[in-house]
Amino acid sequence: MTIEHPSVFCERCKRPVLRQFVNLEQKTAFCDGCNLHFDITASNGLRQRREIDMPRGAKNVRLTLVQQDLTIDVRWLRNYPAKSIFTIAQPVKLELWPEGARNLDSAVAEFFGKLVFTVMHFVWTATTRTIAYFVNRTIVRATPASLQIEHRPMDVLPSAFFPANRIAQLTVRYHWAEENPLQENGMLFVVLKDGSEYDLLWDLDVEVLLYLEQEIERILGITDEKMEGEYV
Repeated sequence: MTIEHPSVFCERCKRPVLRQFVNLEQKTAFCDGCNLHFDITASNGLRQRREIDMPRGAKNVRLTLVQQDLTIDVRWLRNYPAKSIFTIAQPVKLELWPEGARNLDSAVAEFFGKLVFTVMHFVWTATTRTIAYFVNRTIVRATPASLQIEHRPMDVLPSAFFPANRIAQLTVRYHWAEENPLQENGMLFVVLKDGSEYDLLWDLDVEVLLYLEQEIERILGITDEKMEGEYV
């Protein structure tokens, strides 16, 4: 039994159902991925956007799917350009000796203390960013209950945890779209129901990010909707 495009998607795992497991006459389908029999209804999860296959550019992105647990592993060195060393956010927990300069007696000593602190801060930041670029990886884990982001082994970027019921959408946007509308790389954002946003992955091929967005939304049970400013 065949089915015309668009395909039928499983009610549970949101993945496409193989054509041979779809019965249009009885309006039923079977997902061999999670062993679910279900009825085909108007709200079956037909996507407005085209189905995206794994892009060739995702060869350096490791995906692991165990039942309803999706893990995305992105090595910084293999996926991000070297210029990203200078654009990584500064360490949020950096405290060398911020009170040191205030306790010095003379204005000259105070100026010298601030200068030394500034130099130490710059050296520390540049060193940690450089090391992180070579050793770090970003781990994104999606389950039906939550979405979690970690940066290992160096915590130069903050980790985050979002319950699924707080997430409204995921969206892909170009890097610096106004300055360079032909930019091929983009960023993947999670948009919360309160309107706040968090960048999950950055400076990756747009097709790779669209594929990851598609797979994460399936796990979270989110129906894809068009958002302002996103790549379509």
